[in-house]
Amino acid sequence: MSTFIILAAGSSTRFGSDKLLEPINGKTLPERATEFAVRNGATRICVTINRKSVVTDGAHVYSPVFEAIRGIYPDAEMAFQDEDRYGPGGAIQAWEGKVTEDFIVLFGDNYYEGKLPPMSPDITHFSVRTLKTSPRNLQLAAVVDGYVVEKPHSILSGDFFCGFAHFPTGFFGRLPELRKSARGEYEIADMINMLDEPLPVNLDAQGICWGDITYQSDIEKIEELAR
Repeated sequence: MSTFIILAAGSSTRFGSDKLLEPINGKTLPERATEFAVRNGATRICVTINRKSVVTDGAHVYSPVFEAIRGIYPDAEMAFQDEDRYGPGGAIQAWEGKVTEDFIVLFGDNYYEGKLPPMSPDITHFSVRTLKTSPRNLQLAAVVDGYVVEKPHSILSGDFFCGFAHFPTGFFGRLPELRKSARGEYEIADMINMLDEPLPVNLDAQGICWGDITYQSDIEKIEELAR
């Protein structure tokens, strides 16, 4: 069984509109993340959404993002992120008590293409890329001596956490150890760091294409990747 959790609860404050509904060459990034999961053997897809993203057409209340995902994977499951738990870690926590097996986390605003490597259900994995110097890298989590540092203010090049994370069976039993960061969020970086000897997966070496969008100006980059 391969379980994927797709994080689709972001507020898109820097993008200017809901980037999870933005078509990239005809498909949204959550749809593309779902297709990536299916191609990589998903047998269970769990989606975390934000309550504020729910809309009504006068007769029904629904999530446009989740319905788009169900169009690809009809058995997808949905959970709301707790409004008091911020950050990607908070979106993962929405599945506490619901997911007991190992699982792979994908970001709903990321682009993925390629084949994931085999991963042991007992080991934590996280993907990295080695990036050249760029101010934009400050938006990513750096990887220093195997430790994931959330959005450092001085590291402009080197290895950065990009793409996905795989958490082992029984992961949610470790959550009492997790604390909010200085930013008041539950960070996926802290989730990775609190587990024993997490293993990095280099996206380029694995042949996995990856990209993300934060601003409107990022769309062109993803359109190039998605051709």
